Amino acid sequence: MATAFVARRTLLKVGLKAGVGALALAAGGFPAAFAQDKRLRMYWWGGKERADRTFKVNELYSARHPGVTIDGETLGWGDYWARLATQAAGRNAPDILQMDYRYIYEYARRGALLPLDPFMSKELSIADFGKDAIDSGRVDGKLYGVSLGLNSTAVLYSRTAYENAGLKPPTHETSWAQFAELSAELTKANKGAYFGTMDGGGTETAFEVWVRQRGKSIGWHSGTTCASARRAFRPMCSRSTATATRPRCCRKARRRPPSSTRISWSATRRSTSTSSA
Repeated sequence: MATAFVARRTLLKVGLKAGVGALALAAGGFPAAFAQDKRLRMYWWGGKERADRTFKVNELYSARHPGVTIDGETLGWGDYWARLATQAAGRNAPDILQMDYRYIYEYARRGALLPLDPFMSKELSIADFGKDAIDSGRVDGKLYGVSLGLNSTAVLYSRTAYENAGLKPPTHETSWAQFAELSAELTKANKGAYFGTMDGGGTETAFEVWVRQRGKSIGWHSGTTCASARRAFRPMCSRSTATATRPRCCRKARRRPPSSTRISWSATRRSTSTSSA
């Protein structure tokens, strides 16, 4: 499982209606023509600590660029996307927003985000971010966001539990099949007091690692269908029965997002297609 590393990408996006002013903000500087009496809306998710830090950074920017005011809006993850979808459909999207890689493809392909390529190496100087970080903000070859950071996935285990069972814990060289067998042995050794591994069926990262190791990727950014994703994951589902934990991802139920999170893209496109940028 040593190769099972998946980057979790969070990006700063610029709404299409914002134009050059917001682009320059993301880049760290305003052209002279946009430096007077500009008010921008910035929207992000997160807790109080992130909100406090972001508001302070915005204040520092405004102090350095008189005449530029940044109005911040923030919500928790659970409510963030419903409001963004509603605002986009209502032609009232923020100028600068935080975007997750699960959604960037849809928003970009619907014309709701402004490509940043014309500003690269000029107002937008991010060459030292590294190619992988920069490319994480690309959709269909165009840059729509600036990476705020990359995270990786890890597997944690109890060394004591394995020692008490007389088993060797997993290593970086352990395959998924070996891990399933080892987990079953651990479950048996402790006489069912606890399972050898958690039910990863609702864990998106485990699913993505498995699919990527087989040369595919999650459907929201590659066009992978639900059926093909299930086929890729089926071997893991069959092995999971040995640990008495059948992942929820093995179920064939397909859910549609709540209506509040769906976007009326025809309205959004009309509201954003007239940008002077």
